[in-house]
Amino acid sequence: LLDYEERWDDLERSLNPFAVVVMAHLRVQLTRKDPESRFAWKLTLTRMLYERGYGRKEIMEIFRFIDWLMVLPQELENNFVEALRQYEEEKKMRYVTTFERMGMLQKAREDVLEILEARFGGFPQDIRQAINGLDDVSLLKVLLKKAALVASLQEFEEIRQKTVGS
Repeated sequence: LLDYEERWDDLERSLNPFAVVVMAHLRVQLTRKDPESRFAWKLTLTRMLYERGYGRKEIMEIFRFIDWLMVLPQELENNFVEALRQYEEEKKMRYVTTFERMGMLQKAREDVLEILEARFGGFPQDIRQAINGLDDVSLLKVLLKKAALVASLQEFEEIRQKTVGS
């Protein structure tokens, strides 16, 4: 995929949905330590989905991938949602309904708990309550990755407490 960096102009002109996916991957690499630039690229690529005239289903599928790939700190994620909402109002489009957001949040919680269950065969109720009490999808995505990589449930809980602050 990195070879496509040299063909960025071709990707920008392409109407193939995979081109946006490749661009997202390339910009994740470029913005690894620059959340402000990642925010700008995430917004640009998401707008591109609308401007290319893809159907709602394609937009949502590609957006979910971009959103998973281009994780932002919570403040920038909030700014992203607001900027996209304003863009959609101007263009008479919609991003994700409140119910869809709630569903995404619940799915993110369930994903973390499922990984913990699969890896460690169970976990204390207080961990379930702590995960179910989180309302930050970006944070849950981070915890999902940690749950998949940690050596023990205790290590996960230490990371969760440091990350969440409780």
